[in-house]
Amino acid sequence: MKGHIVKMEKGLGLQIPDEYVKYLNLHQGSLVDIKLDKAKDLIIISHISESEDIVKRYMPSAETMA
Repeated sequence: MKGHIVKMEKGLGLQIPDEYVKYLNLHQGSLVDIKLDKAKDLIIISHISESEDIVKRYMPSAETMA
């Protein structure tokens, strides 16, 4: 699917098609992980569930306490 890059207040944005939004259960404010694959010239966007976010935020602290 093709898309257009649009200017936003602090950068550029890409409109995500409704079909993808519904499939991934995304909404305004959803957390996503954005990675750049330089070898393949790809931007990879993955939905982060709330439980994954909690683990990512608190795991470094938990590891230093161990």
